Amino acid sequence: MKFSLDDNSVGAGGSILLSPEVVAIRTKIIEVCDGKTFSDTIDFLKQLLDKEQDEQKRLGILAARVLVLRQRISDIQEKEDSSPLSKL
Repeated sequence: MKFSLDDNSVGAGGSILLSPEVVAIRTKIIEVCDGKTFSDTIDFLKQLLDKEQDEQKRLGILAARVLVLRQRISDIQEKEDSSPLSKL
């Protein structure tokens, strides 16, 4: 999957800004996940979350998961919008 890391908000429609520390953690995690499948990325994030005890790092992992899920939803919507049946 390809990810867009435009700003420090929680994502599209989000009005909450993430701390610079959480954004840095999220960015590092997303860079590691870049190129992996959706399933592999989600599994990787679950493993990280299961092991991590530090609150800031856990927030970064959760922020990465939110970004991945939002990107997946966006990808699905784009496919549906471009399918011939959706134009009827």
